[in-house]
Amino acid sequence: MWILFATVFGWLRRMRFDIVVNQLTAKASIDKEITIFGGEQYRPFVYVQDIADACIAAMEADKELVDRQIF
Repeated sequence: MWILFATVFGWLRRMRFDIVVNQLTAKASIDKEITIFGGEQYRPFVYVQDIADACIAAMEADKELVDRQIF
């Protein structure tokens, strides 16, 4: 089974600032501005609680509904 997630963001007890959402938030808080280069990039972001809820829902669902599915 493969589990791959998009770029997950959210609050951690030990914040990671190598994640782009956290980097941009920290920069905006400290410098009061952020710089975006290019602007054509795309990265899917998903909140950590949404990932947790989705995993729980998949684990609680009937196997026939979720086996070998992509969500």
